[in-house]
Amino acid sequence: MQLNKFLTKRYRTSLFTQMYWLLWRNIIVNIRSPMALRVQLIQSIFVALLFGIIYFKLKINQKGIQNITSLLFLCESNNSFGSIIAVINTFPAEIPIFIREHQNRMYRVISYYLSRVLIDLPIFVVIPIIFVTIIYWMSDLSREGNRFIICICIIILVAQCAVSFGTFLSAVSPNTNTALALTGPILAPFMIFSGVLLNSEDVPTYFLLLRYLSWFSYGTENLLVNQFEDIETIECDYPEDPDCLRRFEKGIEVLDFYKLDPNNFRINTICLIILTIGWRLLAFMTLIIKSRRR
Repeated sequence: MQLNKFLTKRYRTSLFTQMYWLLWRNIIVNIRSPMALRVQLIQSIFVALLFGIIYFKLKINQKGIQNITSLLFLCESNNSFGSIIAVINTFPAEIPIFIREHQNRMYRVISYYLSRVLIDLPIFVVIPIIFVTIIYWMSDLSREGNRFIICICIIILVAQCAVSFGTFLSAVSPNTNTALALTGPILAPFMIFSGVLLNSEDVPTYFLLLRYLSWFSYGTENLLVNQFEDIETIECDYPEDPDCLRRFEKGIEVLDFYKLDPNNFRINTICLIILTIGWRLLAFMTLIIKSRRR
């Protein structure tokens, strides 16, 4: 009784009632305007098939190392960009309505924000699963143990982190054009510090903060560790040639080349979760500030 009284204080309904109806409204909007979701799904499948055709049946040899590394980085980048673009227009389009309804005591900021988070959550779980499933088997990546499931989980975490960042960018930007203009310049250094485009040990000290904020850094390391850690033999490009040289003989040598450590897998996963929550909290705080405008 006291909890219900607290939750309804200053508002017309309780927190849970507010969330229920906000979720219902968002679901109705998505049902009546399904085009955006359809385009997102079709685009994801098309890109996955395209990547799958280009990187079809990759071999574990010297040339294949570069191809596999590039494919995994592209998977991470595509899901990051796609997730951000999908949510970048969320708040600029809804802020005027949100402020008016909130100031009329129809619902709390947290009710509105959590309803947006919950409505987006399943979308950015299902799409990465479909995307990775298509590419993984077409490109013939590692089939040992549960590598496939781990790869899906990493991409889902990357997508969730990107959605959180996109949500924050959407919340702080006055309009969609500004948010889109900021996306490229901010994502570029994040991608550079992934460990693939620039060796992790060569990151300048004054850019370390950007590296720590880059989910590409954590995601790429985990994806490559998941793929190469247990590979015991990497073939020569031309096995019939007795003088054929092998730069990499084992998967661990590939990880050493990129200065990646399998022992970082767990901490990388934790960092991805922390970044996801951190960007979400910053977006929520931004909405609180905007909700107090008159």
